Amino acid sequence: MNDRQRGSLTSYKGIFFFTVAYWLFAILIQYLIPLECLDKPCNSEGIDNTSIGWASDFYISICMFAMGMHLFLNSKEKKQSTRFASLSLFSAGSAYLLGGLTHIYYPNNGTGDGYGMQEFYWMWSIGYTLLTVSCIYLYLFARSLSIGNGREKSSILQGFLTSTATATTLSCLLIIAGCFRCLFSADVTFTNSIIDQIPNLGISPTCTNLIFYGEGLWMILYSTFSIPWGLIVFRECKEFKNRSHTNRTKSWWLGLNPAIAGLMCPFLLWTIGYMYIAWVQLVLVLTNHPNIALLYKKMHGAEIHHFGVALFFFLTYSIAWHFQSMRSSVKNIKDRTQENLDKAS
Repeated sequence: MNDRQRGSLTSYKGIFFFTVAYWLFAILIQYLIPLECLDKPCNSEGIDNTSIGWASDFYISICMFAMGMHLFLNSKEKKQSTRFASLSLFSAGSAYLLGGLTHIYYPNNGTGDGYGMQEFYWMWSIGYTLLTVSCIYLYLFARSLSIGNGREKSSILQGFLTSTATATTLSCLLIIAGCFRCLFSADVTFTNSIIDQIPNLGISPTCTNLIFYGEGLWMILYSTFSIPWGLIVFRECKEFKNRSHTNRTKSWWLGLNPAIAGLMCPFLLWTIGYMYIAWVQLVLVLTNHPNIALLYKKMHGAEIHHFGVALFFFLTYSIAWHFQSMRSSVKNIKDRTQENLDKAS
């Protein structure tokens, strides 16, 4: 078996291990631990508070922190592009940590009856801000790859990347506006109860509608952002695809070939990643379902959505590690070549 074949085979080990580990954890929480919710009955008003929801939040948060720390500490010669990827992982990990805490302690968002938890709006706005920061850092990561390869001139792809990153940021501002309007709106009465026993009128306050539709828009735009992002990663891989050292780099155990990973990222977000929640919202609107938390649970939203997002960031981590490893290898080759030339002269 040659190096190319060996590299191709071992490149699938990381993504296989990550997938198996996640679903073993999900099965353990969902079926083997007799704990559905910390509070009974297991039905919050607006936000899923089942154990698999907050537990998978914490699980993928820990994974993101570990991957981000690995990139940050092992970024050779302080490669800027790798640092951007690690900061993206830290931001997303912090967001899902807050998300897990919100799902446990503050799952009443006031939708339907205008009685919500004050802490929910604070934590939700901070969480989406951190997720949007992760998008900005991914944008900077892609830009640094292009500029590092001498592609500083604008292009249609770069314009698409910039516009979708900007639109994602603006949609986050819509969510924040909704949260702050709820905090200072007479239409919302604050409660400390997950279930406040107030009849659901079926008419949501304007501010909760802003949050609901802002979230759907944000998920669509973040998923759209991943399309030019993945294509830029795919394009930059061409620089190294014919180099013999590429298949021997230690990065291959982490995941797929970065070109394939770049193309998989938008596919993941549009199917089982961020867009999965948008699909749930669409079903809610089309079927006039009374409770999005119950519908989200019925559609296994927590397990599927978190797996898609976790896999997206795992591939991002793998791509970033691959590029920093390759560029370090290229630099070492150039240094050795120059050293040999100096000796010969």
